[in-house]
Order: sequence, then C-alpha cells, then structure tokens
Amino acid sequence: MQDDVDNFYIVPKDEQARDSRYLTAHMTAAVKQVELFLEKEVEGKMKDPTTADYDKECLTICKELYESAAESMKRGMESVSAGDFIKANFDVSAFNTDIDTCGDCTDAFEEFDQWAKGVAGDCLDKIVKHTNRF
Repeated sequence: MQDDVDNFYIVPKDEQARDSRYLTAHMTAAVKQVELFLEKEVEGKMKDPTTADYDKECLTICKELYESAAESMKRGMESVSAGDFIKANFDVSAFNTDIDTCGDCTDAFEEFDQWAKGVAGDCLDKIVKHTNRF
C-alpha cells in the first residue's frame, strides 16, 4: 500500500490553478467554435437545396454528434472547476471521439476535426498531469 502512495506525483497547487485557467479558456473556446461551426457550416449546408440527400443525412448525424461533443466539453469544464480531473479526462475524451467520428463527412469537417483534435489533445495533456501516477 505504501508503494502506491509513493508513486503519486502531486502537482503543486499554483500549477494546478494555472492549468485550470488554461483548460477553462481553451475548453470554452472549443465549445464556441463547435457551436459556430454547427451554425455556419452544418446548418447552412443542411438548408442548401443543392446539398445531396446523402450529405444531408451525414450532416444530420454529425450535427447530433457535434452537439454531444459541445456538451461533453461543457461537462469537462465543470469537472475541471470542481478539481475532478479524472472525470474531465473522460469528458474531453468523449468530445474527441464525437468530433473524430465526423471527420470524413465533408472537407470542412475534416479540417475542423484536425483543429478540434489538436485542442482536445492539448487539454488532455494538461488534464492527465493531474490524474496519472508516476
């Protein structure tokens, strides 16, 4: 049992506070960008009469997934605010999975997917520091 305690890396409180501010800012920006992408790109193409039925079906599914991704990131922000980095890890991972699912829908999704996965990866790097044992 003592070995388990000795294997924990305790992140200093000032570093945890800095990481929490960083995470909150980046997670907030990610949610706003997802919402903007949904409004401008997805809903715009869904309303466009020249969009093929197959593409509209893909857009409908991806709209739901992106809404789920935004909700996951919001839960992640709540988890970070509560100091629950283990839950934040799950939340941001769920965001990443939802975003990644639609990467092949259209070229715009592929480009957005790369950006969003980069943001999620940066956030996960910070979050994992507060959840891992060394």
